[in-house]
Amino acid sequence: MRFKAIAIGLLLLVSMGAWAQDGAAPAANPGLAARMPTRSPARSVRTAATPEGAFEGRLQDMQNTLRQMHALLDDMQARMRTLKVAAASAGSAKSSGADEAPIMSDNLKMWQLLLDHLDSTMAQARMSAMRRSMTQRMMSNPPSAQPNPAPSAAPQP
Repeated sequence: MRFKAIAIGLLLLVSMGAWAQDGAAPAANPGLAARMPTRSPARSVRTAATPEGAFEGRLQDMQNTLRQMHALLDDMQARMRTLKVAAASAGSAKSSGADEAPIMSDNLKMWQLLLDHLDSTMAQARMSAMRRSMTQRMMSNPPSAQPNPAPSAAPQP
């Protein structure tokens, strides 16, 4: 468990370092900055009245962030494809796209691993929310105190 946390932390650190070297930080690139996740304090305040509402709000925020991260990965993959096409059409190995290709392919692999892990974590969180709501429903509607009536003893041929 600790190894996974360390591995994820290192993945994030390396991706941020590579992103900083690329010079395409979200603030420098308005297209990416528009898709970066933002917190909505109004929803957090509104749903924080109950623990269930707060959990659902956090789950929704996590789902929105994950969706935005998938969109960002798709953009990165499209950029990688255009760099490969440009490098192939230029025919020279010294093109700027050829220099960036190994770094970008490693970044894409790392992002894909991270998003796969986050997708599985999101699925676990959804299951937890479903179990919680089913348990609450069962607790609010307990079975009746009277036992079920015995079936009639009709003779069987």
